[in-house]
Amino acid sequence: MDEFFASKPATNDSYLCVGPLTKAETADVQEAGIGNGLGYYLYVSAIGSKQGAVEVLGRLGGEDSARRLCDLLGLRAYSPA
Repeated sequence: MDEFFASKPATNDSYLCVGPLTKAETADVQEAGIGNGLGYYLYVSAIGSKQGAVEVLGRLGGEDSARRLCDLLGLRAYSPA
């Protein structure tokens, strides 16, 4: 899977993001019982927060779902080079 990621500013100090989670974020998601950390998630990341500190809003069904949600929300997509 090529990792797809998209984001846009949500507030002055946070971003709304769609993409896979880092290892640190995955640990938090598993601990909270939200998922296994695999796949794509909709989450809020605070600017300047410690690595892995995100608020997960939901898990997405796959890359197609992630891309459609990004289109709806107007998130800018970044693809690996």
